[in-house]
Amino acid sequence: MKSLLILIALVSIQAQAAFDVCQFEDTVAFDEAVDAKKVTLVKQTNDHKKWTAIEKKMIHETIKSPESKITQFEALRYFGDYYEDSTEEGSNAGEIQYFRAGNFKFALVHYWPGDNEVGAFIELGPKNQIKILATVSDQWIECKSR
Repeated sequence: MKSLLILIALVSIQAQAAFDVCQFEDTVAFDEAVDAKKVTLVKQTNDHKKWTAIEKKMIHETIKSPESKITQFEALRYFGDYYEDSTEEGSNAGEIQYFRAGNFKFALVHYWPGDNEVGAFIELGPKNQIKILATVSDQWIECKSR
């Protein structure tokens, strides 16, 4: 029984490790993998008025930097490309795309300030745990150190 549990754990780890967003140089190459059905787009959302708590957290983590003190509210406004006191998002507002590759679940949180794609690939773990796998800057994918 113990060896069966170990085998199941190893298969699960291998299934998750089988897909790596860092294999792609940029989001164009990643989109080609989606088109080739190597990765499945599960859901896409850009309704800025209906973000869940975990989506707000992902947006905040994507936008903030270690030295910034940006609040979640400010990050959401920036992500939504809101102008001043406007209540409508702008033309460069961001979106969240959810993907699955085997048992591996992750999201691409991205937006377009100044028409440059910026964002992050985020692993979606159990109990709403998130982990930034890679950042996106002007569509180039830069992996986080492992």
